[in-house]
Amino acid sequence: MSFRRLKLTIAYDGRPWRGWQSQANSVTVQDQVETALRDLTGTQVNVQGSGRTDAGVHALAQVAHADVPDALKMGREAWVRALNVRLPQSIRVMDCEDAAGEFHARFDAVGKIYCYRLWRGDVMSPFEQGRAWHVYGALDLDLLHHGAGILTGTHNFARLSANRGGMSEDERREDAEALTRTVRRIDIIRRAR
Repeated sequence: MSFRRLKLTIAYDGRPWRGWQSQANSVTVQDQVETALRDLTGTQVNVQGSGRTDAGVHALAQVAHADVPDALKMGREAWVRALNVRLPQSIRVMDCEDAAGEFHARFDAVGKIYCYRLWRGDVMSPFEQGRAWHVYGALDLDLLHHGAGILTGTHNFARLSANRGGMSEDERREDAEALTRTVRRIDIIRRAR
């Protein structure tokens, strides 16, 4: 059987899910997409995401790839519709395109964008629940800008990383390749409600 590689752009509300990556005894976004692809293609399809998200984290445009049977001669729009009808409403395939067989969602990723939202009003809007952090009291924007300047650049984030594997902090600090990241830009934007 021959296969073709699809590049999927996926958006999801992470609140119902235990993150992106499949885990034993857990319901994840990857599990849902793989189930939809299995139901559609009649074969087990592994989906590789560009990265992982933690439980409850949302994504606006996470890229993933999957190899599907070439016999299914479906176009972009047909894949999007066919997958979305099989997915929960909190997960949507926003786009689908053919990719080169060498394309890899994780290893070909050139960066990630994170958005953290603070709600500053006295009363938290119910429409922002699960999408913003309600912060009371004064907020020192000058201090936030100063902190952003310190974080911008290339740093070893061992102290901020989860210790998955029982390594000592010294060992994790020495693993520079695994724990060093470059933060290219931090924007702090204040918007009126």
